[in-house]
Amino acid sequence: MTGEETPMSGNPSVPEICRAEAAELAWDLACARGALSEIATCWRRSLSCQPSLPLALPLRLEEAGRAIQADIARLVAAGPGQPPDLAVDVAGRFAAFRRDIAAARAMTEGPDAADAGDRLLWASVDRALGRAGALLLRLILQLVTDTDWSPTDSAAPAGRPALLVSLGPAS
Repeated sequence: MTGEETPMSGNPSVPEICRAEAAELAWDLACARGALSEIATCWRRSLSCQPSLPLALPLRLEEAGRAIQADIARLVAAGPGQPPDLAVDVAGRFAAFRRDIAAARAMTEGPDAADAGDRLLWASVDRALGRAGALLLRLILQLVTDTDWSPTDSAAPAGRPALLVSLGPAS
């Protein structure tokens, strides 16, 4: 037994599972960052048609994804049974990242926007971040085990951790 297996069963332990899921999540974030880098190239090339595009925005989003990935590594390194503070913070920043991605995407997909050639790249970002979001939720539920995540009809009381889960885009 390597110390990473559950005694007697040979099954992977929670930390080992979390590291594997974190590696998948890192891959998905890397895919999203790569697509964002390509989107930056598309935006530079379409500058003559769309001079109002903020050329640095895709690169700032790419850097935000890198920072989230580093925080997820810290979350996993803290191991199971940790307090919810870091997990709630990472989940909140991931949700804000998704909103920022949607806002950036809208700049080239509106009815009045000229085609920047980035439509398929944005779809790739969305797929990767959808997978990453599902993995992040699984990680949080495995690592923050001493918190009552039971759903409520109202906002969490002050001082109580809260995690709002969205399984798809808002209608």
